[in-house]
Amino acid sequence: MDTSPDYHSRVQRTPVDEDEKELDLIQTLIGNKEMYSPDLINPFLEKAPIIARNNIRIGGLQAPCVFGGDLLIFRATESQEREEPLRPDDWKPYVLGTIQVYDIDCQHHFMYMPEPTAEIGRILSQKLDESHRRAQKEG
Repeated sequence: MDTSPDYHSRVQRTPVDEDEKELDLIQTLIGNKEMYSPDLINPFLEKAPIIARNNIRIGGLQAPCVFGGDLLIFRATESQEREEPLRPDDWKPYVLGTIQVYDIDCQHHFMYMPEPTAEIGRILSQKLDESHRRAQKEG
């Protein structure tokens, strides 16, 4: 889901300013407040600092392994100012199968919203159906 396996450069680059990253997330959410009711956004904003810091911590610990199957990448097409675009080829050293990329018309932080989620769900459903049909033919 719109992420890079670029573990080594994350470890070697200068530390992420967690306060700045947290502020970016909150500003993005507030800037799109019409998507949320106050009952939903206020509790989230109270937890946003904890969520943002934990995501940064977890991301720094992750080291990808080689995967023997195929990979579906869902890439957010609307970038934010400081985001580097996702480069699917960065996954090649970690994936032995094929890599398919599906562009989702949203920002990374909004991939969980109803429209992007529905689009991702349709693609996953189609891919699972194809996989099931292949398995039936082979079995």
